Amino acid sequence: MCFNKKKSFIQFQAFILCSCLLVGVFYRVPNSGTIELNSLITNIDGLIHNGCLPELILCGDFNLPSIMWNDESATVSPRPQYGNEVNELGVWFSEYYGLSHMVHDETRGNNILDLVFAVCPDLVKKVHTVDGISDHEAVVFEYQREISVNRKPPRKVLVFSKADIAAIQQDLQQSSDLFMREWASRTAQENWTVFADFVNEAVRKHIPEKTIKNTRYPWITKRILNLIRQRKRARTKSKNSKKTCDWNRYLRLQKLVKKLTKCI
Repeated sequence: MCFNKKKSFIQFQAFILCSCLLVGVFYRVPNSGTIELNSLITNIDGLIHNGCLPELILCGDFNLPSIMWNDESATVSPRPQYGNEVNELGVWFSEYYGLSHMVHDETRGNNILDLVFAVCPDLVKKVHTVDGISDHEAVVFEYQREISVNRKPPRKVLVFSKADIAAIQQDLQQSSDLFMREWASRTAQENWTVFADFVNEAVRKHIPEKTIKNTRYPWITKRILNLIRQRKRARTKSKNSKKTCDWNRYLRLQKLVKKLTKCI
């Protein structure tokens, strides 16, 4: 969690499986002009990495009643409260950073003062207001963060270690004789097709197949996978040796793997 000097912006992180969600809370003091918004913009600029914002939810009381927040865009009403400069900056801020506004119900009187911005608006669900503890309505929403695992379908691979090499050579020798009898009467493309068919048929007949599945999840990094293998070897060694030092090493690896997989 971090605070800026005037404490108008609070940022904290929520770790959800393999990703990090940043949540920012902002308050703009009425009649403060553009000072607080410029401070917020400075904080948001510090979050940009490789030209992109991370997964971010920004909530707070912006105190900009003269901005009309529509689904597609935001506009400033004529003769805005607090002046044109701060209201135009509020509209520019949301458009420049590509933030989608999610609140469309009044939060104080006929005004929408309490706002929720999201980098990924499709993940923000059921936005509504409820009675708050002050003269503002409280904004409530659900953030549905799901991990999409793109699992590769099972696929068949050849088991070359069990191939019948002698049978393959015999079949290809017979196919070679058949190929050479009529190769001159075929085009180059036809010869290639016939040759490929001979090879594929020999492979199909004499090299067995097996089906493999991809069970590795995207948040299991190479480092974690290597530690899992070390843990497995350490467990086997400790069972065979019955030594305390081997058992302690297994426990250390077990604890480290649990810690790494829990954090993500």
